[in-house]
Amino acid sequence: MPVYPFSLEIASHNGETDAYHQSMALNTACVREIDKAILDSNVELYRYDLKAAAKTVIGQYGFARTNWVLAGCIQQSHRSGQYSQANHDWAKGVPIPSDKHYFAFNTHPAILNGFVDTVRKTHMHEMAQTVGQYEKSHRVAPRNRLTYFDSDFSEFVPEENTSYQKMQVRYNEIMEKKAARAERKAVRYRQA
Repeated sequence: MPVYPFSLEIASHNGETDAYHQSMALNTACVREIDKAILDSNVELYRYDLKAAAKTVIGQYGFARTNWVLAGCIQQSHRSGQYSQANHDWAKGVPIPSDKHYFAFNTHPAILNGFVDTVRKTHMHEMAQTVGQYEKSHRVAPRNRLTYFDSDFSEFVPEENTSYQKMQVRYNEIMEKKAARAERKAVRYRQA
């Protein structure tokens, strides 16, 4: 189920309260899973395998929901020093309604900050693969590319000055184009 992005007031107005409550329940479950995955990834005192924790949570809830609850947590943080400025800036870019009051983690903010960094890097890497394939197949001019191909690792990586927000916008545009192309194919198939 996709993340329901609107407030309860809008959901009530649109007759979508069931979708709102289902999404809220999944968000709360995602928060608990993040806490559990981080706790389970504790390899020794004050050392965590945050990559493994991120992989577990993303595999179960996907990037969209994981990003949503992490951004909501940071937005609701009242102490500016708990999370890095990069994570604060990233969280500001995620539009979360003000009535979302369920992003309460048990994990210490310093560890959660590292987890947010790890999730963002993982998501950026995943988006870079899609964007890179698109840029290569559509022969995007080098000055307009957000990625380059790293032959040492046989994968696309973000250009040095590519921000998370830029990559997200390009990725979303590509996914919308793919969805529109798939819809056109489905229409042609039904007409045949």
